Amino acid sequence: MGSGNRAVSGVAECLLRGQQLGGRHLIRTDEGLILIDTTMHAQIYLLLESIRQLGFDPRDIKKILVTHGHYDHHGGVRPIAEYTGAQVYFPKEDEYMLTEQPELQFTLGYACGDFDIDEYYADNKPITLGDVTVHTVHSPGHTAGTTSMFIEDRDADGKTYVVGLHGGGGLGSVTDTYFEEYKQPKSLQDDYLASLQKLRSRKVDIAVALHPGHLGMFEKIGEDRLDYTPFVDPTAWEAFIDHRIKLFQDMKAAS
Repeated sequence: MGSGNRAVSGVAECLLRGQQLGGRHLIRTDEGLILIDTTMHAQIYLLLESIRQLGFDPRDIKKILVTHGHYDHHGGVRPIAEYTGAQVYFPKEDEYMLTEQPELQFTLGYACGDFDIDEYYADNKPITLGDVTVHTVHSPGHTAGTTSMFIEDRDADGKTYVVGLHGGGGLGSVTDTYFEEYKQPKSLQDDYLASLQKLRSRKVDIAVALHPGHLGMFEKIGEDRLDYTPFVDPTAWEAFIDHRIKLFQDMKAAS
């Protein structure tokens, strides 16, 4: 994590300033940058400018990791991959959303270019760039391929922190109405709950969210946007998972 309280490789930065819809996360390594999710096509200029304002060059992005197949997470993959030459990682289980059932991406009428997938995730195959390794965990439910990510990093004193990012906790795609309308297997409801229960026990020091509002991330950011210390909270991950479980159980009870 670099000198003092300056975040470096393992702390995922919230990049879209003022953008509550979605957060994209940047990881710095000694061999370039890793970008987790790309936002929507129409917001790419905000993403690239935010990266520059943080002091990085977007052309140093070497790997793009997409958490799941919804458009607000992969809509900018093609132009960013073309601009940077980055490798694209994508969940195999969600590939059908790009090919067989594109309506499941929910593009809302925005431009969405096709893109090549260079690698699929595997839980037993960590992704490494330079001095940083990202461990992925298949977490189906929100989509069939939803993938959560965990990154270890050390501060200037050598203390290790684990950063945790759930790959998709929204309930909109696990409702009975959704399954009926889009002909998706209702077993994804069971998968959703099982995934949360599996992830709950993981040790996480810094919990970050795909959608910053889920963890109040904007409220935690200080003047120094690379200072990771406001995000250190070993209780936040479990509390987030428990909240998602409760929301799901309440939804099921009401249906």
